[in-house]
Amino acid sequence: MKQPGPCKIMDVDAFVWCEADRIRITLSDGYTVSEQNVIDAEKIETALARLDLERIDPPKDTKNCICPKYHPDYFTS
Repeated sequence: MKQPGPCKIMDVDAFVWCEADRIRITLSDGYTVSEQNVIDAEKIETALARLDLERIDPPKDTKNCICPKYHPDYFTS
């Protein structure tokens, strides 16, 4: 299968990788999670929410993914 790799989704630069059971979409500004990454991810998630897709949230419990363990400020009200 040819991998999509770098592409634009909703005018956002993203990296897309297809696996046997999932499609992984990543956004980054180097090695940090920026506020713009969060805004862009929300924009893509809003568009994808219209589709009947299974969501894996958070995709990984690592410092490189926005997850409660490493980025609790994004998950508290």
